Amino acid sequence: MKKIAISAVFLIISAVLIYYIPSFSSNMPPDEDLPQVVTVSASFKDIKQKVKGRGKIISAQSSEIWVEDITDIKTIHVKQGEKIKKGQ
Repeated sequence: MKKIAISAVFLIISAVLIYYIPSFSSNMPPDEDLPQVVTVSASFKDIKQKVKGRGKIISAQSSEIWVEDITDIKTIHVKQGEKIKKGQ
């Protein structure tokens, strides 16, 4: 009798896991919701000019620029705090 009860408990636990595990994976965002690669079709100087007045430059070195609070500048699409690399 004890073996039947233990088997029943394992069967119920297995059924619950089989039912709920697929729903956990469906809560993951689809690939299109993830941040996409930023493509910059401008020189570094052009990026600095376009950013000026439209957002806040956090830092700018010779090879990269960090911007904040910019959503759309012509062909440059960035999100807050996203990194834009030269020649990307």
